[in-house]
Amino acid sequence: MSNLRARAGGGILCRGPGIQYAPTGGAGRPQGPHKPVGNPIATLAARRTLRVAGLMSGTSADGVDAAIAEVTRSGARVLAFGTFPYPPALRRQVFELFDPRTSRVDAICRMNFALGEVFARALATLARRSRIPLASIDLIGSHGQTIHHLPGGAGGRRGSASTLQIAE
Repeated sequence: MSNLRARAGGGILCRGPGIQYAPTGGAGRPQGPHKPVGNPIATLAARRTLRVAGLMSGTSADGVDAAIAEVTRSGARVLAFGTFPYPPALRRQVFELFDPRTSRVDAICRMNFALGEVFARALATLARRSRIPLASIDLIGSHGQTIHHLPGGAGGRRGSASTLQIAE
């Protein structure tokens, strides 16, 4: 079973070594068969070593970079790294999202989830090739796929710089 699994009715079930957490329903009742077990953030913070995974793809849109590392209070050690190229057709579709003249909200929405699947497969493949069980990964951080930058705010006006990533 993977560490993250979408649950019917919304929410995410998180599982990892010593952690099992499901969002609560109304009046604090747990949803589904799993009950919260302690505070998952506090449980992770108390550990001496965490196994973490990181995923990202930048504006080159050439593929997903994936890493798995062990992190301690004194440093980190990379256990596995890989780049998983996008197929040419997918890369073209991502580039179409970069340009406001060719991008559409429905296309962004569809690509958001399509890329999420690509990112998940990249991590699963890296873990399998490296003989690292997915269930041993405590945290996953994903930057996603950058599709737009506004370095000086919208339309060059002063204001908050922003960027948009997709790939849930």
